[in-house]
Amino acid sequence: MKYFIKVILAVVFAGCASPTKNDEQKFIKEYTLLKLDGRLCGNCILKVNEGYNYDILQNGKKIGSGNWKLEHPIDFPGYILKLENGPLFMVYESDTIIDYIDRRK
Repeated sequence: MKYFIKVILAVVFAGCASPTKNDEQKFIKEYTLLKLDGRLCGNCILKVNEGYNYDILQNGKKIGSGNWKLEHPIDFPGYILKLENGPLFMVYESDTIIDYIDRRK
């Protein structure tokens, strides 16, 4: 029983821990963006920046922006990227493609 309580406390504590700068750095990069506002977006890049914001670029020109944060799901051992107006499914640090940003919501 003591072991079970320790495991539960460890899971709860890990879920409440704040991401470190190193955790954030893993997600600060450029992603290929496939769709914007329900339409295919040719040559679109979603650039995740420090400061919890992202830029949407098409052919090198900024055409949009939004905010991001890291979340630590209870059923996953690491952090995931959550994008304002972005996909509801998990975006892992190894991902390089973002399916969509939909600002029409």
